[in-house]
Amino acid sequence: MYKPYPKWIETPEKGRFIVKTLAEHQQYPDAVPLAEGMQVNQEDIEEITREKLLAQAEEFGVKIDKRWSYARIKQALDDAR
Repeated sequence: MYKPYPKWIETPEKGRFIVKTLAEHQQYPDAVPLAEGMQVNQEDIEEITREKLLAQAEEFGVKIDKRWSYARIKQALDDAR
């Protein structure tokens, strides 16, 4: 039997963590579910969060190339912080 909770999610502010209920998950509207144990297209997740990373890079004044991958943009932001 499939149980949707608990599950891993990730937010830009808090990183990766486990939510135990739907109510707890709804407290993080920008959360992205992690692909661990789920059939989730990782490219779709990265594209959604990539847009948020691009916005953060602009906000922090970090120079990035929009052709960069999700991982490279995230690394540039992590290095700048």
